[in-house]
Amino acid sequence: MLDPEAHALGFRSQIKSINEIDFHIVEAGQGPPLVFLHGFPEYWGTWQTLMAEFARDYHCVAPDLRGYGLTAKPEKRSAYKIETLIRDGLGFLDLAESHSPIIIAHDWGATLAFYLAMQAPNRVKHLIILNGAHPYVLQDHIWDNPEQRRASQYMASLMSDTDVHDLNAGNAAQIAMNWLSEPLETGKISQAQYERFVEHWSVQSNWDAMINWYRASGFDVPAIDAPAPRVRWTDALDGRVECPVTVIWGAQDPVFSERMLHDLAQVCAALEVHTLPNAGHVPHRDEPDKCIEIIRECAARAFDEYY
Repeated sequence: MLDPEAHALGFRSQIKSINEIDFHIVEAGQGPPLVFLHGFPEYWGTWQTLMAEFARDYHCVAPDLRGYGLTAKPEKRSAYKIETLIRDGLGFLDLAESHSPIIIAHDWGATLAFYLAMQAPNRVKHLIILNGAHPYVLQDHIWDNPEQRRASQYMASLMSDTDVHDLNAGNAAQIAMNWLSEPLETGKISQAQYERFVEHWSVQSNWDAMINWYRASGFDVPAIDAPAPRVRWTDALDGRVECPVTVIWGAQDPVFSERMLHDLAQVCAALEVHTLPNAGHVPHRDEPDKCIEIIRECAARAFDEYY
């Protein structure tokens, strides 16, 4: 079988050709479509608790994104430019068949989701963002918000060809211990998931592919004490998002500044925010029941005409 984890949950797992590479796609259920886009450095399995719940009423589609999991991993950095990632995303929307989907997305998956909503507004019914960032809002906050500038210094390290960082195959066991020991001990992830992360992170080419998302991104992360640029690539761009956007925000996030939510409201035609005070960067792992409750209410409203 292609993916024993998906098989054990009764999900459908297959390889599909999208945008000229092979993607691992996991699907479950039937009904109105929900497309799940994971973040760095995860894989489709980050959504398994939510998918098991929503597969009762919806068609859930969860890819391993380009360079992640069982999806192909092109070696060239240019294969991870945002234009290419958007074409990947449009291919995921095609899997929703006759209905515009709700996109449920986290971290880098959320950035991709915002791009899809901006560039293909008629194909996205609703965005549900879990601790993720609109790319233009994030870039402005990296420049102007000292809190976000500090938090984003890891991006500068990952994008550098010369900096030495700890995210590599030789540190896989330590990375898993640092990031996943608490979720494992509290039952938020299973031992099998933990071991799958360690296995995946123990291959250097997997890290190279995942980090290429940063290196090809075009984000500018100045040093903490550097001045913000006067000429900005965000100034000439329209970041407006016309579809409804629901944000589920883990307030204990060390990666994203909560101050971004104010400026997000300026570019979203309809925005609602649900803050989870005790959740961190991965709210669907920290507080899945609350996330399920919020998502179910949003999906019921969005797909009212389906029923």
